[in-house]
Amino acid sequence: EFDFVPETFVLPQQLRSFKQRYLKTRGEQLWIVKPSASSQGRGIFILRNLIELPLKDVVVSRYVEKPMLIQGLKFDLRIYVLVTSFRPLVAYVYREGLTRFASKPYSTDEEHLADVYRHLTNYSINKGADNFQENQRVQADNYGHKWSLSALNRHLKCVGVDVKEMWSRIMDVIVKTLLSVEPAISTATKEACIHEQSCFELYGFDVLVDEQLKPWLLEVNLSPSMQADSPLDKQIKSSLLADAFNLLGVRRLDPQTLTSARLRARFLYMSKLQQSIPVKSRNLLGHRQDPLRAQDTAEDESDAPVSIPPIPSDEGENSSPSPP
Repeated sequence: EFDFVPETFVLPQQLRSFKQRYLKTRGEQLWIVKPSASSQGRGIFILRNLIELPLKDVVVSRYVEKPMLIQGLKFDLRIYVLVTSFRPLVAYVYREGLTRFASKPYSTDEEHLADVYRHLTNYSINKGADNFQENQRVQADNYGHKWSLSALNRHLKCVGVDVKEMWSRIMDVIVKTLLSVEPAISTATKEACIHEQSCFELYGFDVLVDEQLKPWLLEVNLSPSMQADSPLDKQIKSSLLADAFNLLGVRRLDPQTLTSARLRARFLYMSKLQQSIPVKSRNLLGHRQDPLRAQDTAEDESDAPVSIPPIPSDEGENSSPSPP
């Protein structure tokens, strides 16, 4: 089942449907508002009244009110997934990642709903809290408000959580998420690239686990931050990039080889584009869009054989025309 995404509405397109749903569940369900095309937790808030809805494009989702807590703090998981192909689907889940904590105890009391330090786990938000503790040693990866996934697994095992079952459910979420976007991404890749297998993408999955051990997909980041503000960040992200580059077979090239490869790729792309245009339209568009092509065509036409009339000889007989 694809029930791992909280009920969500895209506004203003689904504004009427959301208002009906909001009024039906008023007092029973909280909703969280996220601005579109934003990052680092900016502009996110818990909706308490319809008049708070902004007029610009936003996404409104049902708030997961009973998350798993550690020492009273809400947390989410940043999981890195490297996809090297969508057709067939080939994905690699990095074993290590980040556990990001809110900096104040979780509470859904009315007076605490506006406190982002209780409800948001974004590092860029919580690092501004007075009590935020930054991890300073790689070895102490279970200290402060950011842990490694390994530290989380150790802690959950100690308190009796079935870690194997939890990760089995998370892997199921990741696979189903990638499968759901495979048709759209495969089509776009095929149209834009000569060799589909030369493309890859590193995604940052943000997953929240509730108290029933059910994973909820909060969002998928297309460009997860590789900024390293702590030794733990540097260790995890540098190893992630090194493993990704080794897996992809990326190697250092000299400038001449790189330039040659770029020119060849551009040539193949233009050839593919030209083949996709009907012959009649190709002739019309070719001269207008590519002056060099038009010039070459003109030169080719000027080089075509020309019929030369016979030249009378001194004996009055017709001699053969000179070869062109």
